[in-house]
Amino acid sequence: MKRKLIKALVVLILLGAGGIAYQFYQTKQQSDALAFEAVDMNRLQDGSYEGECQTGLVQVRLRLRIQNAAIQRIELLQHDNGMGKDAERILEDIQKQNSTAVDDVSSATISSRAIRMAAQNALKKAALPQ
Repeated sequence: MKRKLIKALVVLILLGAGGIAYQFYQTKQQSDALAFEAVDMNRLQDGSYEGECQTGLVQVRLRLRIQNAAIQRIELLQHDNGMGKDAERILEDIQKQNSTAVDDVSSATISSRAIRMAAQNALKKAALPQ
């Protein structure tokens, strides 16, 4: 009886670990599939704009304040990140460089990419129609 219980417990642990590994795999695949595009910063309307991005286990929502074709402020509203909290320092780079074309934070690549995509989505909302 005790052996059956131990075997069942081992099977449950392995299934759980496999499920978690699969979720991480899907998150990585979704992050790698993000398509970044250049945004013409000279065509931005002043105001506050929200953007979001979800890649599997990582979800980001932020608000950009645009004034005179420049990112004046970035407010992180949500960052469900697993272990990617270090990626939040990328917000400073995006604001300083006035662009989402910045380097990802090492060891927090998936969260970095999700933050950059959320910022890009907000910038697209601010862009004047062509």
